[in-house]
Amino acid sequence: SKEEETRVLFCVEETPICRPPKGLTRSSSRQHPPSDLALLVLSPLAHFPSCRAPQVAVGDEVTVHYVGRVLGGHVFDSSRAREKEFNFVLGAGGVIKGWEEALPMMKVGETAKVVVDPELGYGKKGMPPKIPPDATLEFEIE
Repeated sequence: SKEEETRVLFCVEETPICRPPKGLTRSSSRQHPPSDLALLVLSPLAHFPSCRAPQVAVGDEVTVHYVGRVLGGHVFDSSRAREKEFNFVLGAGGVIKGWEEALPMMKVGETAKVVVDPELGYGKKGMPPKIPPDATLEFEIE
């Protein structure tokens, strides 16, 4: 529907090709993902002209809430369930590579759904018992 279409600002398909949904234009400040990362902004800010939210950048101290799931399966971690935000410095290696690539495509205050292939997550080993080997992960990050 038209209402749903205007809620989506930027969608990166599960290919290296980046393009916005039909009828929308990508914000010029958005970066192209360096890999096959899939990212869908659920609460875009660019539709509000008065909002000048900064882009998240490498070196920023970032505070997020997130829910992590094995794709099609169980929740393996959630800052919301702990009722405690997660803090880290973007680019310092404190999070999985999928997050290092996804967050610079977001603006402060946005919520995004991010699908992370095993190569950008926990790889062939996984993180037993909660994350199996070669697991594709899905995060909702705010």
